[in-house]
Amino acid sequence: MKWFKRFTYACLSSALLFALAGCGGSSNTPATDSQESAETTVKDSVDGTYRILGMHMDDAIVMSDSMEGYYLELKSDGTGTLYFGEDNNGPISSWSAENGKFSMQAGVSDFSGTIQNGILDLDLGDNMVLAFAKDGADTSSLNIMSLEAYKNSASSTSAQTDKLDPAAAGTYVVYAVESQGVCVLIPEEDKKSLGFTLNKDGTGIVSVEDEQENLLWSLDGNKLLLTETDGSPIDLYEITVQNGIMKLVVPATDSQAEVIEYLVTKDADVSSIKITQ
Repeated sequence: MKWFKRFTYACLSSALLFALAGCGGSSNTPATDSQESAETTVKDSVDGTYRILGMHMDDAIVMSDSMEGYYLELKSDGTGTLYFGEDNNGPISSWSAENGKFSMQAGVSDFSGTIQNGILDLDLGDNMVLAFAKDGADTSSLNIMSLEAYKNSASSTSAQTDKLDPAAAGTYVVYAVESQGVCVLIPEEDKKSLGFTLNKDGTGIVSVEDEQENLLWSLDGNKLLLTETDGSPIDLYEITVQNGIMKLVVPATDSQAEVIEYLVTKDADVSSIKITQ
């Protein structure tokens, strides 16, 4: 899966905290002018060609064969053309985008939506929102699937409801890391580096650094079982959940001792996690 390497890095890099805790080092090195310049990005203009990704359904963007060929052309003069199939296309008389809000008029219809980083969500009314991507836009963080995969995902979610425990649902944020008998708290500024959201319906989200991925979850006793939204199993590290505490074990390697990540919900009793003084 595309977030696995980032997930592994987020877990293993936590071991560096022990080196800092032992020598009193600091990672708060001021950024140089060149670093700040490298982090600056220039946003492309809004005009361009936007091709269909699919329709928003639950937490996914679902693409069906009937949508093949849908796209919009937005011209820099505020006009354009829409193509909703061979027999359903026409001119866009006007469009505008400001502060992430998008509006356009095509024929006698007015449309609204949102636009950000080359992703256009166009509201057609009646809870129908279509997602389009500008040519060259980064869509890697979006959960895009075929209609068949979406149906399989819904079936998988329904089949796993007998393995769900509503008490395990919640948002888990990384709290502490343990290795070689030493357990330290994660600094407040680093707590967003790793997290899980487990919904009561068996869906969920894993957050690694600045990326998110949708998933499905169930329990085998206290063991957390994860699958892709299409039902494919996720072969990840051993993870257990109990009383609002998620314990994730990264096994030892030739160059790395075993690392245990503790993630906790907001109201969890963390007294069982023994922090090294």
